[in-house]
Amino acid sequence: MSDQSNPHFLNEPPPLKMLDGAGDPKLLALGKVINGLGRLSPKLAGWIALQLFMRPRRSTFSPQAEIFMSRAAELKVTSLQQLHGYRWGAAAHRPRVLLVHGWESHSGRWIPMAERLLAAGAQVTAFDGPAQGRSGGRRTPFNEYVTAAIDFECAHGPFDAYVGHSLGGGVVVQLAARVAPERKPKAVVVMAGFDESEHVFERYHRMLGYHPRVQASYDRHIEKLLGPSVGVRDYSNTAAVAQLGDIKGLVVHSDDDEVMPIAEGLLLHGAWPNAELHQYPDGQHRLTADHIVERIVDWVVESA
Repeated sequence: MSDQSNPHFLNEPPPLKMLDGAGDPKLLALGKVINGLGRLSPKLAGWIALQLFMRPRRSTFSPQAEIFMSRAAELKVTSLQQLHGYRWGAAAHRPRVLLVHGWESHSGRWIPMAERLLAAGAQVTAFDGPAQGRSGGRRTPFNEYVTAAIDFECAHGPFDAYVGHSLGGGVVVQLAARVAPERKPKAVVVMAGFDESEHVFERYHRMLGYHPRVQASYDRHIEKLLGPSVGVRDYSNTAAVAQLGDIKGLVVHSDDDEVMPIAEGLLLHGAWPNAELHQYPDGQHRLTADHIVERIVDWVVESA
């Protein structure tokens, strides 16, 4: 199943391809404007660059997704923003699985996997990330997405397994490392994830062709966003997976991923002592092919 043929993705914008150093001409043109502003005010240019980075294009649910979401029990959580969540399956069903989507997406992206998990007897829970789907907010910085996941887990968990895609893969890694020991999951799946936030920043800078002065200002604004006692390295995914102990891990990645390079998936797997690797030649970034989804579901049910 290709991304384009899957009806659940019709209303989800195509992912930005962040590997190509040449970048998209329109994005490079925007980068030139910000670079020009950086000559006059590096501080303002860095702030604008950060705002662009943190604000996703909000996608809507396809008609098929609307039908599926209407069958869920609605869950609400007030975090930094109002979060909107969904739950399918009875309370007694096991395993209890939390699904966390990626950038510019929503819980509707999980329908093929949710359907298979439900057929296997699992209870499935998902939520729309900050500024995405039906949740409130205007921005989705990684640290605030992690905070949202922690708040959602505290309100509606614990869960036996976490599954995260792309940015959501980083979120579930951080969540598993931060929840209380008695609430930790048995298994965590990272699909098309990244190893370090710095690498995502570097790809973003290349994509828009930012001048070093804009990049330096961007970094200073990131530090201010995180606060005086927290740094970017506190959100290192390779450091987090090394702390997960007996939690079983699964890293799923494709060689032709144009958004998150396979090298980062391999580094994440290498840092994770108790993790398996499922590597595919042509799963692209979304990893929605039937055989990939089915294999992930089988692993979750067996491991959790």
